[in-house]
Amino acid sequence: MSPPEPEPEPPAALLVPEILTSIAQHLSHKDFLNAVLVSHSWHAHLIPLLWHTLALPQRWRIIMATDKVFPDMVVFRKYAHLVRSLSCNNLQYYMDYLIPYCAKLTELNVIDLSEDTLPLLQLNTQTLTCIKFKREHELAKRSFRVLEFLTLMNDCIFLDTLRLEDFAVDEDYESEDAYEEQRRRCNRDRKRPPAPVAPISTTATATISAAAAAAATVEEEGEEEEEETSSSPTTVLMSQTRRAEEKEAAIKLFYQILHRVTTLDIVRNVIKALPPNRSEVFYRLRKLALLDCTMSYMDQLQLISQCQYLTHLRIQLCRYSERHLDSEELSAVHLDVACPNITHLDLSWSTLKDHEIAALLKQLPRLISFRAQRTNIGEKTMDMLAGFSSGIRDQLEELDLVDAREIQSSWIQRLLCSCAGLRRFRATEINAKDIIGGSASATAALAMPTAADTSEAVTTGTAKNGSMDSDTSPMSWVCLQLQELQLSITGISPQSSLQEQTIVYDQLSKLTQLQILSLGGNYLSTWFRMGTLELSLNKGFDRLKTLKELRVFNFSYMAHDLGMSEVEFMMQHWTKLRKVVGTIGINVHEGEAGSANGLGTTTATGAQKKTGTGAGTDAGTGGCPS
Repeated sequence: MSPPEPEPEPPAALLVPEILTSIAQHLSHKDFLNAVLVSHSWHAHLIPLLWHTLALPQRWRIIMATDKVFPDMVVFRKYAHLVRSLSCNNLQYYMDYLIPYCAKLTELNVIDLSEDTLPLLQLNTQTLTCIKFKREHELAKRSFRVLEFLTLMNDCIFLDTLRLEDFAVDEDYESEDAYEEQRRRCNRDRKRPPAPVAPISTTATATISAAAAAAATVEEEGEEEEEETSSSPTTVLMSQTRRAEEKEAAIKLFYQILHRVTTLDIVRNVIKALPPNRSEVFYRLRKLALLDCTMSYMDQLQLISQCQYLTHLRIQLCRYSERHLDSEELSAVHLDVACPNITHLDLSWSTLKDHEIAALLKQLPRLISFRAQRTNIGEKTMDMLAGFSSGIRDQLEELDLVDAREIQSSWIQRLLCSCAGLRRFRATEINAKDIIGGSASATAALAMPTAADTSEAVTTGTAKNGSMDSDTSPMSWVCLQLQELQLSITGISPQSSLQEQTIVYDQLSKLTQLQILSLGGNYLSTWFRMGTLELSLNKGFDRLKTLKELRVFNFSYMAHDLGMSEVEFMMQHWTKLRKVVGTIGINVHEGEAGSANGLGTTTATGAQKKTGTGAGTDAGTGGCPS
């Protein structure tokens, strides 16, 4: 008899962090720590991973805490050398913990930045690759040791990513001496007693009061002479000269750092001046974000033009940056950006006009990703995205037009019928009539129209109607490689025929590569939606069985009839499904209303159930989140 085969050794604990992350939401803090300490082998694997990223409690949590929120000092000092990424709100509470123990940081994220960060920054200049600093917006005008910060950041030889928010490199704030002088004056004003009021009937009291008033006058004159002596013109001039030199040195250091980084984010009040040398090029910079920047409108474009090797550009241009321009000068500003390598453009929440966006798109021949949430989208931009003369129509892989202003449903249909290379598409909503009309026209067509014929039809339709409508999109969706679709289909009335919903489901069923399908969602412009797809097997929902790659399905904030039969259908045909977001109503007995179980978010670990009341077949109740 042969000996039994030895049992295989358990695999290395590579998935332990994922397991603990999954069960952590069901455990208390104490139980979670006990679970970590269950096995010495797990503990040995987890110690470096758990200490790799450290997020310290925020200041308000420390002030309001009723128990001990700081870790044990001995334990912290023992494992502080394992910390690589540090994020904190205010360092003044943690100096004894961090210095000199955290000396191998690669990422430093400090909110509510102050001079307390300087020693920690100096301690990690040889290892830091990512720096994110944010100052409080209210303190942006106060005196700040900017030059010392920039000098230390310039010494970070491996610095690759830099994000600054309200850092105020070239702000014209007053010096510390001026703030101290102002504070001393306020203190003197508070301590100085008020001048006594002389009684009319008493001569002696009046004499004493007069003497006191005379003494106070002499004291005031002495203080005024002291103030005049301390703030002589020579001293003021020297102070102004020194501040001007520091400001010039700070600007020079800032742009010197830009020659080293590949990713730069400038948020609000960081810098207003351009580089001293307008012809220098920042060769290493690949990703640039200018968000609500105080730099003027034209200077931002000039800075972008000096980053000729950019691949990712994110701009949030606001009109207040143009307040120093009159209407004639503003009309002469052109978005001439010499960055032909840009592949990802994000203009979300920007105040750029339609013709300005179109002019910018014209300068980017290699664009594959375009995001424009809450932005002005008009016909000129649509022509640049989906027109037959567009050079980027067939190469676009990502479009995000969620809550775009003035966008029409027919334009959404036109994009889906024109951009064949799309992989990810996000928009707010589309009317089902545009999908039904386009699909019917495509089904009735005997042959695919040529580009010239379609272009002529588009031109004719626009000339007749004055705008693009559904007749300009006589084809079904051509983006059959879509992996993510976030779009709410509306305009389906209760009286709509079964054939109309079937056409919409047929259109969706052709997207066999979909991994994320979101027919609902909570956007700024819409909330709860009526007139959406019923998501019922009786109305054609079973046609979506071709979506074998689907992993995420979102039907939240929709009026629907999705019940237990549809859930079983999804479990049977969507075998890769890992997450479901929405609320459903389930009837316990057919024909009578029972208790409703809400299906919240379903993940690979199972379903998280909620309890509620209401009839499951009621579209209004079944679709509304509990």
